[in-house]
Amino acid sequence: MQRAWLAILVLAGVVQCGAEDRDLPPGWEGAQSLPVDRSDCTGDDLGMPEKLMLMRDMGRLRATYEHGVFRCSQRVCAYRIDDGASGARVLVQPCDMDPSMVGKCVCPMNVGFDIPGVEPGRMIELVRRGDRYGATSEPQPELVARMRAP
Repeated sequence: MQRAWLAILVLAGVVQCGAEDRDLPPGWEGAQSLPVDRSDCTGDDLGMPEKLMLMRDMGRLRATYEHGVFRCSQRVCAYRIDDGASGARVLVQPCDMDPSMVGKCVCPMNVGFDIPGVEPGRMIELVRRGDRYGATSEPQPELVARMRAP
């Protein structure tokens, strides 16, 4: 029974955003949803810089968006679109862009995902955006990092 609960907890930490969750900014039409695993609040100082870590493991490109700041308990999704040069752009944003209620806290978290089909040396660009709750204008994607795949 303990193993069954452990499996449920592990699977609950992995999110795949489906078509019903898509609320993408202009220019992201046709983006591919990426399965995401994320940590709970890392407890790190909110002043830590957001960054992208890339590593290749047995041929797959693994990315971790470190210190990404989102609302506490907010589910995040990732989307990938080709950049036209065999690289990729990845957008990380809340799955629900129009929440009716939000926690009154933010926290840094680590968001992990694989980026399939990117050869070594190709460019990866990571952008993020927040939700619309309390926003006076449409949230725009913000560049977090740009680096070459290992």
